[in-house]
Amino acid sequence: MNRKVVAVMPKLLPPIVEVLWKDTFTRTGWTEHRTVETGRADCRTVGYLLKRDKNEVQVFSSWNSDERGDTTVIDMRIVKSIRFLRK
Repeated sequence: MNRKVVAVMPKLLPPIVEVLWKDTFTRTGWTEHRTVETGRADCRTVGYLLKRDKNEVQVFSSWNSDERGDTTVIDMRIVKSIRFLRK
């Protein structure tokens, strides 16, 4: 039985971006008051740009004909840069 495979793509794909952002972390347990926390990592997220405003940037990496998935929301206060890889 031969089946024809048809790719379903949105008419307009959003831009692909790379977001560079400063990671956050939580330390559990007791720490002396004079101890200063360090170790925030620089992180990169690459995906389709869903939303960008003064508060947040949203990117997603998976989609089908009806839905999108794997959405990441990053607070703009920790975003260092947004680079367009494909417009």
